[in-house]
Amino acid sequence: MCSRRCSKELDAQTHVAVATNHANSHKRMPELGWVLACVCVPVVMLCAVCAWSGVYPFGDESFLDDDLLYQYVDFFSWFRRVLLGEGSLFYSFSQTLGVNTWNQYSYYLGSPLNLLVVFFDEAHLTDAVFVIDAIKLSLMQLSWSWFLRRRLTLSRLDSFVVALSITWCGWVSSNLMNPLWLDMLYLLPLMMLGCWALVREGKWALLLVSTTCSIVFCWYMGYMSCVFAVLYVLFEAYVAHVEDASLAGGFFLRRALRFAACMIGALALSAWTFLPTVLAMMGSGRAWEMDPFELRCGVLDLLASFFVGTFRSEETPQVFAGTLPLVLYGMFLFDRRIDLRIRLATVVLLIIGCASTMLAVVEFVWCGFRVPNAFYSRTAFLIPVVLAWGSGCELREIRDHGSKMRVVVAVSVALVGIIALGYLRNKFDAPIDAFASAVAVVVVCALVVLLARMPREGMAVLLTAALACFGALELVRDGHVQWRQLYTGVSQQHQIDYAMDSRAQLNELKALDPGVWRMDKTYTRAWLVALNEGIARGYKALSSYTSTMDMRSVDLLCALGYSTPGEFCLRYGGPVAPSDSLLGIRYMASQGGCSALYEETPVAVGMDGARVYKNPSALGLGYGVSQDALTALTNTGNPFEAQNELVSALLGRKVELYKPLVAELATSSDTLQTWSVSIPANTVGCAYVIGDRMEGSSAIGWLGLEGADVTEQGTRFSYHVVGLGKVKDEARTRVVRLASSAEAANGEAAPADVPLLAQNATCLLYGMDVETYNEILGELGAHQFEPERFDDGYVTGSYEAPNDGWLMMTFPTDKGWTVSVNGQTVSTQDALGGAFTAIPVRQGSNRIEMRFVPRGFVVGCAISVVALIGVVAFSVVSKRRARPIM
Repeated sequence: MCSRRCSKELDAQTHVAVATNHANSHKRMPELGWVLACVCVPVVMLCAVCAWSGVYPFGDESFLDDDLLYQYVDFFSWFRRVLLGEGSLFYSFSQTLGVNTWNQYSYYLGSPLNLLVVFFDEAHLTDAVFVIDAIKLSLMQLSWSWFLRRRLTLSRLDSFVVALSITWCGWVSSNLMNPLWLDMLYLLPLMMLGCWALVREGKWALLLVSTTCSIVFCWYMGYMSCVFAVLYVLFEAYVAHVEDASLAGGFFLRRALRFAACMIGALALSAWTFLPTVLAMMGSGRAWEMDPFELRCGVLDLLASFFVGTFRSEETPQVFAGTLPLVLYGMFLFDRRIDLRIRLATVVLLIIGCASTMLAVVEFVWCGFRVPNAFYSRTAFLIPVVLAWGSGCELREIRDHGSKMRVVVAVSVALVGIIALGYLRNKFDAPIDAFASAVAVVVVCALVVLLARMPREGMAVLLTAALACFGALELVRDGHVQWRQLYTGVSQQHQIDYAMDSRAQLNELKALDPGVWRMDKTYTRAWLVALNEGIARGYKALSSYTSTMDMRSVDLLCALGYSTPGEFCLRYGGPVAPSDSLLGIRYMASQGGCSALYEETPVAVGMDGARVYKNPSALGLGYGVSQDALTALTNTGNPFEAQNELVSALLGRKVELYKPLVAELATSSDTLQTWSVSIPANTVGCAYVIGDRMEGSSAIGWLGLEGADVTEQGTRFSYHVVGLGKVKDEARTRVVRLASSAEAANGEAAPADVPLLAQNATCLLYGMDVETYNEILGELGAHQFEPERFDDGYVTGSYEAPNDGWLMMTFPTDKGWTVSVNGQTVSTQDALGGAFTAIPVRQGSNRIEMRFVPRGFVVGCAISVVALIGVVAFSVVSKRRARPIM
């Protein structure tokens, strides 16, 4: 009874304080003006940074950068096609051999703002991303301002100033290329406000709804939000205890149980998307090595990152939030009017934020116990959040009681000292940056002193507005410092031209051949990295670059020589003739000429001389195979032997499709190896580079062939089987060079100080017999499955089986598939380690139908519906119990 009475008294005091402050703040800034400022100012700042940095739509540099350029914009294009009825949200055959796309949607595209892509055509999806980012910035400013008004009882203007430091902090500015992460930062203050309301008043609705939305919009950042919510609710409970020591243990136990119920309820409400995502992701990821004692940055690097001019991409944490939060938080720490225990509690949160930014093992926990790959300092946003909380408290105290000059002076001296130390240790890019940061500290401290001593309301508003303008200018400048390093070398006009040209070429090919086929390209619209064009345009490709891949198919394709082994992404570096045919790759687009066994098509030449070539030997989606295909694995490290094993497993007998070529080592030095390779008649010669990386390089070496372009081999996106020329009726000799420089591989004099080849770097040189190749395809092609429909998530057609056995579909097995043969549901089997799907068939005619629904989707929907009914029922019952009895 005592704790309940104390809680009511605490709630009443809180309501009075909030109401009083809101009444006062109404005079300072009208509600409509506050909303318009929150909506417009962040967008104006975005446009200013774009214009200053020459970034689209105010310059030629593309707004697309890093994974936004390589991955996300193509996912937006795919999502647009799905919304227009041109694809399935559940499954796509346009990545590797086929993949469950639900986890791709729930990670990258779950935000409802992404629905806006439907209003932009394919060539202008960059505009859609820009608009979505702008809206998210406005939502951040609104939600953080509202949180500061409600939780810390700041005026509208004061809350706006402090919120701006989070909305445009360095983490946000550098991660506008990660729009999927930004939803968290406007939902997080709602979750924090929900934690406060739960602790103080026992209210749970806001926390439940905001947490559910965070998980649904992006489960990855939703996880981080939930971890932070646990820390923050403990913080709020401790603050409540400090402010009212009479609150008993039973009070906090009830609040803890209610918080746990909210978290469980949020998971249940989001089960319709979260459960199938978890089931799809299980076992699909790639393990990355991590040194648990690795330091992401040093202490001085972290301290210097609080100031403008210290940002270095992938080196410096992005924690800059303006000078004002630094000054106010420093004053907050020394303000004796605020309980020491509360100040120390914020220091604990700040230490956790710093540790999460500096220590790899702590970041590992925040990232869902997965080692983060790329994108530095994913958790740096925690530091501006703590700074905003403390600076908001101090600003309120300054408004009410003023400030002490000696505290301001001490804080300014400490901050200028850190700047001086950072300058002496070369943490600033230029002396002017260190000087500007020191001046900023002095200016902000002076404005804060004037604000504390200004009795007239009008002048106080002007000073606060001046602080807002100064902070906005600082944040815009920090954005420019970051963007001049991040947004470089990508022309937006090229992106538009490529999209239009690629679509036109694909439409012409579909008109020429309206059948069922796969195709891929040896080039991309952005270097060698934009590998998701298949899913963006809607053609069935092997190439793919996403964190949500099914690694069974990726591992098989890399083992066959298509791309770099051990990667979670796949690039179709060049044709591998037998594997192309077995996988049904009928067309190949290249800017480097026609490969062996391919022939030209009449499709118009595209940008940079891109032509489309046809593989006349490509098989259909499926064909009959032996029992051996169910147990065989091909992962030998030698792509030619792997292809021999693949063909042998499919036919049920040993087949030597590839044989080693006779090669004479003509030159062998520390920087160059040269072979004279004898290629028999009617043989496709091939080379594959193996070995360790060169010292100081990500490549194994440069591969050079007479009359062909030199290619770097062994890098992340340039590692594949290379053909040695056309097939000829007579034997011939080719010279192959493996060098540590492009010049040496081209037969030229190598520059001085070139790196050395690794001692074990060499070439595997094999030849594929064309006659054996034709026999294999003839035997497998005699019993093919030609689908009547080959849509994403749905396949149907007839298959004539010569006897009881197995029909192998060239896409991975997945428990989400429901397969029926002649109307009877059957169980499929893994083939080639699960990279393919084996369907049991009977002799004679077999009617095949396959339909895909992500595993756990139906169950997840049922859980969410039950949870929603439970939440509504509980809310209704609670309101009736709370209704006074007349």
